[in-house]
Amino acid sequence: MTKISDQIKAMQQAVTPAGERESRTAELQRLHRQRKEIDERISAIKGEILAENPEEGTVENGPDGKPAYVVRRNGARFDAVQAAQVLPQPLLDLITVPAADGKIAKAKLPPDMYRSCLKEGKITIVLK
Repeated sequence: MTKISDQIKAMQQAVTPAGERESRTAELQRLHRQRKEIDERISAIKGEILAENPEEGTVENGPDGKPAYVVRRNGARFDAVQAAQVLPQPLLDLITVPAADGKIAKAKLPPDMYRSCLKEGKITIVLK
């Protein structure tokens, strides 16, 4: 396996078929295309992993034995629509400005009621 620094040096020295050094603009375009292709493949692989419904906290090791990724859930967020569904109107009025406000709700509602207004985050893959 080559080191990243070796790969970067090779890219910096990339030449065109005519033997000239690749222009910065051409290199940028090439790298941009590669990044797009890589990002699309990473998204596809993450989708495949998530389709298997892995448990939160699952850690998968790479070929080197070091953690490659961990499955985690994004943090819960205040959801005004959910708050409107679960809170009685007097409490909703207490935390409503033009719309229900998560900061005001957290400050003024009892913790259990505030937590009932939170919407769970979605499970994602975090590359290590």
